[in-house]
Amino acid sequence: MQKSFLLLLLCVIFISCNDDDYREAYIGTYQATKSNSGFDDENFKTEIDDISIELADRGSAILLNGVELEIEEDGTTGLRTIDGIVYNLSIEENSFRLQVYPDVQGRPIVCFITGNKI
Repeated sequence: MQKSFLLLLLCVIFISCNDDDYREAYIGTYQATKSNSGFDDENFKTEIDDISIELADRGSAILLNGVELEIEEDGTTGLRTIDGIVYNLSIEENSFRLQVYPDVQGRPIVCFITGNKI
């Protein structure tokens, strides 16, 4: 009985120490396009340089082309302002949607960026 309890305790410890990082599903290189009209705009969509998403060294952050963004387990960041630029990122499976615009008074020019993992 005591050996069974010890074995069960060891199994629980090993399972709880499993260090699955939900951010790993998001890392990679994405082929991207941008538009100033919307995510689904096909008329004014232009290709841009590939975008890379990497793991940041701390907490729940990722690096989006070098910009550190906190990301939730559901793949969203919410509105994040970094160095005067607002980011709103959503990642689903092998694609992402990103809104980027400067945080200034007046009418912002929003850039809608979409990408697919390559």
